[in-house]
Amino acid sequence: MTYGFYISLLSITGDSLEPAILSFTSGFNLISGGSDTGKSFAFSCLDYMLGKIEAPDGIPESVGYNNIYLEIKTYSGKTFTLLRNINGGDFVVKESSYKDFFSSKATIKNYSVHSQSNTSISDFFLSLSGIDPDIQIKSTQQNKKKRFTFTTLRNLTFIDETTITIKTSPIYGNQGYLDYTYYKNSLSFLLTGKNANDLINFEDAKNKKSWNNGRLDFVNSQIIHFNDNLQNLISEKLSLKTAKEEPIDTLFDRLEKLNTTLQNYVSERTDILNKVEEKNSLVIYKTELLKRLSLLLEHYLSDQYRLDFILNGDQLLNQLNSVDCPICDSTLGEEKANYLSHNMGNSIKVEKEKISLKIKDLETTIVDNQEELGSLSTELDHLKAKSEKVDRLIKEILTPSLDNLKASIETFNRLEKLNAQIEIYSNELNYYNKEQTGLQDTSENPLSSSTTNDGFGIKELTKIIEKILRKWDYQDNTHIDFNSDHKVYDIVIGGKPRGSYGKGMRSISYTAFILSILKYCLKESRPFSNLLVFDSPLTTYHRGGELINKKDEEISQDIQNSFFKDFSKLGNDCQVIMFDNKTPNIKLIEKINFIYFTKDKNKGRYGLFPT
Repeated sequence: MTYGFYISLLSITGDSLEPAILSFTSGFNLISGGSDTGKSFAFSCLDYMLGKIEAPDGIPESVGYNNIYLEIKTYSGKTFTLLRNINGGDFVVKESSYKDFFSSKATIKNYSVHSQSNTSISDFFLSLSGIDPDIQIKSTQQNKKKRFTFTTLRNLTFIDETTITIKTSPIYGNQGYLDYTYYKNSLSFLLTGKNANDLINFEDAKNKKSWNNGRLDFVNSQIIHFNDNLQNLISEKLSLKTAKEEPIDTLFDRLEKLNTTLQNYVSERTDILNKVEEKNSLVIYKTELLKRLSLLLEHYLSDQYRLDFILNGDQLLNQLNSVDCPICDSTLGEEKANYLSHNMGNSIKVEKEKISLKIKDLETTIVDNQEELGSLSTELDHLKAKSEKVDRLIKEILTPSLDNLKASIETFNRLEKLNAQIEIYSNELNYYNKEQTGLQDTSENPLSSSTTNDGFGIKELTKIIEKILRKWDYQDNTHIDFNSDHKVYDIVIGGKPRGSYGKGMRSISYTAFILSILKYCLKESRPFSNLLVFDSPLTTYHRGGELINKKDEEISQDIQNSFFKDFSKLGNDCQVIMFDNKTPNIKLIEKINFIYFTKDKNKGRYGLFPT
């Protein structure tokens, strides 16, 4: 698991002024260029936006600018934008990108700059770093303690141009002597997780012995507790083990493909059902139409039968003899009678022919519609069969496969959580086992050892520092020892105290020391911000801005080349931001996020602020 976060953007804004923006990436970022171009001001703004109470000292170019925005991204994929007035005050934080800060509907949260507040920016940054905000650190030899804050972490990881050359230990930095114990144990906490939350303040040896015995009982109970929980976790892990374990990326690829296939078939089924509905509507329409056509045919046949009946009746009438009119004695002439009979017969025959044509057309229409109805029924049967087939595929194959794949992913995630819990419980168990041994050894003489094992983890750190300095061609003899004297607490390089070297070489070794903490925490998956910021590690600072080329303050070109080459190899699981006048060669520039201030208004970017 990668803890921490990296800075992706710094923006300084003012009314009617073009923003001053710096974009960063994970890995190595170098901001280079001449003096008085805003590099140190940018460093101060980053320090300020990560919780420093004091506002940055203004420079002429910053006049009219009033707000600073900082966009940060966690290694778990979250993005936050922080807003703070350039002259001081608390923070406004939103889980959104800088670009979407004002349009996003995410909740706005306010954080106090003071670590004692219930909603402090220190707690916010500590949580992103994987560190419990309630951690206590031993601050005196009498076991008094103070909270570990992000300010402590920032003092260890944000190194300005004056601090980087000091003779005192990089762990102590510019802190006063009374804070040495606190910062020494803060380092121990970062390296091992060892804290003072359970530490009891004791006043004398008798109380200490009593506390020691009570602590031993507590430690024994914790060993039993963590051991039992560890066994349960291991048993659950074994029960979840499958015969074939696939990488999580493969499982997600399969899940995406299966989801796509399922959606395609669901869409196909929907199309089929729409077609079935459409065809059913046509069947209903055609059936109703055939009923009406059949009724119309019956009417036509009835009319045809009626006309035939009239013709047959006329023939019968013709066989009757005509008589005089009983009223007027007029005689119906035979010629007139025949005329009437002939005209009526012709009209009926014409009407009958019309009806016969209509019957013929209607019968053809009925046959056509019956054929269409048959075709529709066949199509419906085919569509229903296809729908049933797709439905069976979805219900019997795709959905169960999708459920099984989701179950595999859930199992994988559960195994990941179990592994993380097992690691945590194992570390806790190892910690309490070591403490048990220490408590048993000191039970007879409570004054014989410290209850916090100050300096634990330093040995491994010195190995990393030695490896770094060799990569940087620091000097022929880079063997590292450690002087654990409370006042010194610093490395010894080639038999010579680090503080006795010239400013330039002290700056390099200071950088190596701080970088070793980052590398150690990454290697051991320790909670850490995984963010370092250095100001002028290669350019020796002198008060008044004057650079004196003394031999013991120069940093050779070979060291500079090796220094930049090593930093260019940093991975994407951490971030180092460096401000310096020095620049690497063109091949290395292409491998890093490089920003250059030209101090020339006609060439490139002049400096931090737009000209």
